[in-house]
Amino acid sequence: MITESTAGEVVDTVYAVARLVRLARPAAGSAHGSGLPIWHTSMLNLLEHQGERRLGCVATDLDVDPSVVSRRVVALEEAGHVHRRPDPEDRRAQLLGLTDAGRAVLAEHRRYRNLQLADALGDLDDEEVRRVAVGFRELVDQLLDMAVPGEGRLRRLPAPTG
Repeated sequence: MITESTAGEVVDTVYAVARLVRLARPAAGSAHGSGLPIWHTSMLNLLEHQGERRLGCVATDLDVDPSVVSRRVVALEEAGHVHRRPDPEDRRAQLLGLTDAGRAVLAEHRRYRNLQLADALGDLDDEEVRRVAVGFRELVDQLLDMAVPGEGRLRRLPAPTG
C-alpha cells in the first residue's frame, strides 16, 4: 500500500501529463510532416488496435459525437486510409476498417513520433527510460482499471511495441 504522500505525487504527475497532452496537441498542429491532423492518426490507431468497428463504436471509443466521426470518415476514405463495408450482423450498419495505405501512414507517423521523442530524450539512458516507461504503463493500467472497471468507455490498448 502506498502512502498518502506518494499518492499525492502520483496525482501531481497525472496532472503534469494531462497538461503536457493539452499543450502538445495544439503545438504539434499535425501528427507528422505529411500534414495529417491528430484526429486522423487517432482514428487510424484505434482501428488498428480494435479492428473493424461500427461508426457509433468509434465515436464512443474516441469520446466524440457520431456526426463528428461521420464527417471525418469521409476525409479518411478520400485519403484511402479507411474503408467501409456492410456489417454482416446488421446490413443497415457499416463497419469501418483500416486499409493498407492507412497502416502505412500510421507506421510513418509512429516512426516520426519515435524519432522526435528519441531526440528530445537524447541525454537519457535507454534502459532507464525503458524502466520508467514500463512502470508508467503499469500505473496507467491500474488507474484505468480504477476509473473504468472492465469494459467501460475507456479501453486499454495493447502495450506499444518497438
